[in-house]
Amino acid sequence: MDGLRKLPRASQSELKFYPPQSDRLNAISILSTSGTSPLFRCDVLEVPLLQAPAFLQIEPAAGGGSDGDIQHTLKLLHVPTSGPDCILIGEQDFEAMLKEVGMDPWIERLIQTWSYGYHHSGHVAKDSSASYYLGTGNYFAVWTTTYDGMQYASKGVIFKEGGLLKLPFGVNAVRRIIHSLKLFEKESRSPLYLPFVLSVDMLKRRENHLKGCFTTIREIESITGHGSWGQGIIADGNPTGTIELTAKLGRALNTVANVYKHLNMVDLMWKHLEAMSLQMAATDISDRVRASNSSIMEAIGILRQQSLQARDQAQYLEVRIRSQSSVLFSLLTHNDAKVNIRVANASVELAAAARRDGSSMKTIAVLTMAFLPATFFAAFFSIPSLGWVEPDKFPLFWACTLPVTTATFMLWAGVTQREAMRGLVRDIAAKRRESKEDTSKWNLNPRKTEAEMRREEEERRMEELRRERRDHEIQLEDWT
Repeated sequence: MDGLRKLPRASQSELKFYPPQSDRLNAISILSTSGTSPLFRCDVLEVPLLQAPAFLQIEPAAGGGSDGDIQHTLKLLHVPTSGPDCILIGEQDFEAMLKEVGMDPWIERLIQTWSYGYHHSGHVAKDSSASYYLGTGNYFAVWTTTYDGMQYASKGVIFKEGGLLKLPFGVNAVRRIIHSLKLFEKESRSPLYLPFVLSVDMLKRRENHLKGCFTTIREIESITGHGSWGQGIIADGNPTGTIELTAKLGRALNTVANVYKHLNMVDLMWKHLEAMSLQMAATDISDRVRASNSSIMEAIGILRQQSLQARDQAQYLEVRIRSQSSVLFSLLTHNDAKVNIRVANASVELAAAARRDGSSMKTIAVLTMAFLPATFFAAFFSIPSLGWVEPDKFPLFWACTLPVTTATFMLWAGVTQREAMRGLVRDIAAKRRESKEDTSKWNLNPRKTEAEMRREEEERRMEELRRERRDHEIQLEDWT
């Protein structure tokens, strides 16, 4: 454990400190007594930044005892932030606040890494201290709770963007916490009060997120025409709208995952509070504190059912979201296929047009090549100085034009159709090789085969003559 407490000092902090936007901090001060005259007072204050550590100091309670006026004092400071790891106060002021809170040093490491989750160490007992850390998607909080036999003292810091009175981004999380603190006034005498209120705030927040997800999925189902709310408005699908719906589904799925994470965190907090309640029940505590603990445990039993229902809704939403993701993916694939078909048709048309243009250019080139020699010789024979004006010279024009035209076409064919001619030559050579291979395979020699055929024909004739002579001799013997 000593190594864990030394870890924050040995590690490099990832926090960034910026000049404060105001010289004052918002603060919450709650005083609750459990004697014969119960009292609950909740004050929302503005504390000068330099006096913030002094605000966290808690004066000892006067009188008390297990049968006396046991009180619970709670003090919280709201430190503004600007995104993760960015704290809008000086580093020295930050360290002075944490020192006054008096939390276990190892929790500083959780603050340095801006960790998510619920962490605690120690336990609430006489002359002892318990440290807590809670990191959520909206805020981070650290606090400690001590008990000196006469009062429970809880003090801590909440890190959250914005301030209590300036709400640039909707409802402020600190305002919700203040509302919940006032709502559970009767449970304020218990040291379980603050973690219980924070768990209820988280549960309410996740239920609102699930409600927003239900609205989103119903809207998407009504557009795609698939699902419980499907009406089939876009049968073919609009590519731009489909992409926007896919982005909405992605955000909804992230929200569902965030709900799972926070519900697990809430369940962990409730298990810890139940264990703390059992430990306190075995000690000598006032009846009103015991009643507050019992009320909190009863509320946790009811809220746990609510949490289980929220988890079931999250699972149901996840199935519907993934189903709509498949539908939108199919629509996008269908749209892509239609675009590809149009592109392919356009490519075919372009290829046909290019082929027609190529044929036209080839025709023009062939005609030019056909008439170019005749044009040349006509111009050449028309030169007056050469004396080509006699009519008997006209056949000479054709005698020169026709061979040159033929030679021109042959030269053109040899240059442009060279590969085709080479292929033709290769085919002829291949056929000849195949013919030779077939001949060698059967060991056939054309000349030898003809000689053998003549020899076989002569032998056949000789055999027929012998047969006729033998038959003739047999007939003569019969006559004699």
